[in-house]
Amino acid sequence: MLNWFFDLFVGLPSWAEFLANIFFLGVGMVLLVKGADYFVDSASSLAKILGVSTLIIGLTIVSFGTSAPEASVSIFSQISGSSDISLGNIVGSNLFNSMVVLGSSAIFAPIVVHYSLVKREIPFMVMVTAILFAFAVFFGVNGNYVLLQIEGIILLVLFVWYLAMNFKVAKSGKEVILDIEDDIDIMPAKKSIIFLLLGLLMIIIGGEMVVSGAKNTALMLGVSEALVGLTIVALGTSLPELVTSVVAARKNENDIALGNVIGSNIFNILLVLGIGSTIGGMVIQPIVIIDLLILLGFTFFLTWTIVVNKKITKAYGYLYLGLYVTYIIYIIFRELG
Repeated sequence: MLNWFFDLFVGLPSWAEFLANIFFLGVGMVLLVKGADYFVDSASSLAKILGVSTLIIGLTIVSFGTSAPEASVSIFSQISGSSDISLGNIVGSNLFNSMVVLGSSAIFAPIVVHYSLVKREIPFMVMVTAILFAFAVFFGVNGNYVLLQIEGIILLVLFVWYLAMNFKVAKSGKEVILDIEDDIDIMPAKKSIIFLLLGLLMIIIGGEMVVSGAKNTALMLGVSEALVGLTIVALGTSLPELVTSVVAARKNENDIALGNVIGSNIFNILLVLGIGSTIGGMVIQPIVIIDLLILLGFTFFLTWTIVVNKKITKAYGYLYLGLYVTYIIYIIFRELG
């Protein structure tokens, strides 16, 4: 949709074209984050006006809103034939969420883990991460690593089942859904509709700008699209989770930080990769399998620390951040070498 716009900068000197791509990559990220913000606020307001319960808002609108940047980037990456950015974005985002978002939150105050998360959400996150790894490694085509359309459909079916189970449990009143807020500001209906459409438009345009900017930047730097997806794009699309968790941590509501990260990681795999691979399958570069293995390994490590300690301490927060820095150094040297 915006290819003609980026073509305007092709004739510029290489340094000017590079700066233009970086600039529009940054603008795209801002549009994604603010667009998701507008979308969630206006949709929640409309839902309240229509009498929809806060439960439904939390399980659908808010959850989709935090995953909207990843979903937008994934869809446009698939359409433009850049599946490396799509998969790299999700793997990178989930690593960033687990290591940086939780690590940063735990540094403010220890994250106490609710029993419901240990019982249901955390095991489910481990399961879907393992399923993704199995799909990528053991069910390829002609010796290639691929996420097939049928696998994307399976991920989407699991996503619907996950939503249904959460809705059933929450409706029973036996457990609390951590990321649902009751103090939603209600905007007038007309304003809500305008901001809903504006937010959706910003998400769409921002997603395409991020994909095009990242793709062009990778080409000009001579690095892989997977590296850009694992680092720059992953960081940009994970900003909503980071901001939400840091704000929650400063208010000593760190359980919300953990709930948001776990929910986001599940949504990214089931919804975003489910949609992306259903569109046309995803070819996976062999080197990205290592990143998937690192994600699976850290997911197991995170689960172990939570189950053993029943909380994430400040020491573990620093450890998570250190592991992420080590991972970034590793993939940069991997790319250079």
